[in-house]
Amino acid sequence: MKKEELIKLLKEGVEIFATSYESEKDIEKALSINENQIEYLKQYDGDDFTYNDLEFVDGDSIYKISK
Repeated sequence: MKKEELIKLLKEGVEIFATSYESEKDIEKALSINENQIEYLKQYDGDDFTYNDLEFVDGDSIYKISK
């Protein structure tokens, strides 16, 4: 996934969770949500950047969160 794709999703209001090391189970616990509310999208491939206080690092796994 490229930076432009991530920014497009964020501008559309999609809630994104990016992590380099946490599993889906870790995300469920951290956000107090169910497994069916997490959707793996892609791995981020690009330069590290910050957007609206969210940090994205090359190699992060990108998840869509539905609440």
